[in-house]
Amino acid sequence: MQPHSEVRRRRRRVLSCMACRRRKIKCNREHPCQHCTETQQVCNYQAPPSPQLWQAAKVVERPPPQNQNSWRSVIFSSGSNTPDSFGEAPVHHEAAPVPPTLLQSPPASQPTPAARDDRIFARKSAVHDSQIVLDKTRILRWSHWMGAGQEFGPIFACYLETLGPQQDSTLSPDAKAVLVDAAEVLQKCKRLARSSKIWRPSRLFGMQGYDLTPPGRQIADAMAMEYFTYFETTIRILHIPSFWKSYDEFWKNQNCTKVETQLTILLVIAIGSSLQDRSDASAAIPSIAQIHQWIYAAQTWLAGPLEKDRLDTAGLQLYCLLVVARQIYSVGGDLVWMSLGSLLHRAMQLGLHYDPKHFQGMPLLKAELRRRLWYTILELLIQGSLDTAMPPRISTDEYDTEPPSNIDDSELDQDTQVLRPKPDSEYTDTTLQRHLIFALSPRIRIVRYLNAIKADLSYPEAMSLSTGLSTAQRKATLDLQAYSDRISPFQRNMVDFLLRRFVVPLHSPFACEARTTPAFSYSLKACTEASLALINPEPDARFTRLLDFAGGLFREGLRSANTAISLDLIIQTRTQQADGTLHRTRTVRDALKRSVVDMLERCDRRISNGETNVKSYVFLSMVLAMTEAMENAEPCEMKIAQSARDALTHCYGILENSLGSFVTNTPTEAGFLSGGLDAGYLDMGMGMDCFFSDTGFS
Repeated sequence: MQPHSEVRRRRRRVLSCMACRRRKIKCNREHPCQHCTETQQVCNYQAPPSPQLWQAAKVVERPPPQNQNSWRSVIFSSGSNTPDSFGEAPVHHEAAPVPPTLLQSPPASQPTPAARDDRIFARKSAVHDSQIVLDKTRILRWSHWMGAGQEFGPIFACYLETLGPQQDSTLSPDAKAVLVDAAEVLQKCKRLARSSKIWRPSRLFGMQGYDLTPPGRQIADAMAMEYFTYFETTIRILHIPSFWKSYDEFWKNQNCTKVETQLTILLVIAIGSSLQDRSDASAAIPSIAQIHQWIYAAQTWLAGPLEKDRLDTAGLQLYCLLVVARQIYSVGGDLVWMSLGSLLHRAMQLGLHYDPKHFQGMPLLKAELRRRLWYTILELLIQGSLDTAMPPRISTDEYDTEPPSNIDDSELDQDTQVLRPKPDSEYTDTTLQRHLIFALSPRIRIVRYLNAIKADLSYPEAMSLSTGLSTAQRKATLDLQAYSDRISPFQRNMVDFLLRRFVVPLHSPFACEARTTPAFSYSLKACTEASLALINPEPDARFTRLLDFAGGLFREGLRSANTAISLDLIIQTRTQQADGTLHRTRTVRDALKRSVVDMLERCDRRISNGETNVKSYVFLSMVLAMTEAMENAEPCEMKIAQSARDALTHCYGILENSLGSFVTNTPTEAGFLSGGLDAGYLDMGMGMDCFFSDTGFS
């Protein structure tokens, strides 16, 4: 008997559905099966691939690179989720675009198109198979990961050169000389940005007390009305009549007001003032520095010993206001996920994850407030989880709290004995929150899939999750149109922003492969359409100011949109360059370029308004330069290098005008220098930094 070179494997008929097979759990083999019905996901049954295809799949698998700490290896290694890393055969990373014939006609040695499509759609996204990158103290977020696509390779090559000479760099000497100048300006921007943050109370350990002086009554009234008109209707935290009653008592006798009531009023004023035009010198609204004092004071009070005046409904309301204020005013806005964990634990300690019907004798007002607060906490939690690429720490199986009733606050008080909810077709103070709650379940599943360690996301599952979210978003859009006389453009934009921003990270793993895997072209289209909607909301002056100023989820939403649009622009340009239609089919490409220019202008305004992270502006400038170089058949690296230098010089001028005088006048505390910092004071290394992280300027 001749020895066999390989052992023939027995291929049993697969009876379980794909989801149960992947999770290694028992399947009842129905359609849909019990597990898929409970988890509300698509139940698919698929025959196993042929033995030849099985062996081919094993050949494609590659071990991860050994250097787990090199950001460059994450971007350019075969283990990273670049379009070429999943090809059926080895693909060389070249600057020239892939010819269309290679994209459309597979070699004879490859599997048949039908078998290849089965592999594509059954393949999991590379999120969990790729390297997990620790950027100083944080896991890189979705916008960072998507920005590591091969399309951005020339841009990252130039950027890395500004951080220090790269031994394996292939840039020309002229480009390197330009990037040396850019590196000097980058260090100036970093020193200026860091110096401007030395005054923060958390860094001035010798400072005692906070300035809790409110503005004048007239200004306070106007800012509080702004909050309740635009924010409270979307993010339900307070009972409106109860607040105004406490508000009037506060102004009658400020000395007798409880600390949590005073802090609540100040945070309401702070959030409302974020919608005002600060360029108007005549507007006597609270200054940013004063608002930061209020935020730090609230954080300090909540961080105190857990006594009864902290662990109650008023404490949870103050905590929610603090989270919103921190994100808007960029006071640790990208770190709120950690604070939200504490907020969730406090809420569960108070039993908010149980519906009030379980507690006999609870007043209706308190019961409705608990329902509103619970779903507000969940909304803030999933938004923070999306921004930080962290699990939401909650699932739909861990609470049974019912949505708040469709009722106006004016119909609910301490003496209410019977609730009379209105039909969903009638607008009330809780209508917008109820629409967000309707879309909560698909968004929780999206975040859990994206951020889980052991769960994999296949393309059919991604499409199923996308369909669930689209259904909820479409329902919200159509229903809100029916209330057009009661809802402002700001409120519609807010609901749309909180829902639509989940589309980009859901489809981004597949959008990065759309150039070499046409089956994923829908994901690229979905990412681009969602991103264009995020950066081009319904015209509204207040919402525009919010996007031009706010941090946290607003900055991260814009950042992911910037990445998706830039990726599509480069893919469009390279594809048209390859098929010879670069100067004939310009409509789509020109529209994307206009969007990048609009985003550049917004980044310019954000820096003028106090943003110290200049990397988004620099990145977009380099994307435009790269695109224009390809259109003009010019070498990309020199154009990219020049755009980086010019963009950094422009940003430094804005930072110097807005922060220079403030930095030189910063009071000196023991152990802290006024003015510029020495380069060695804080870690100046940015080897792990990427364009989309703000840690390099913290």
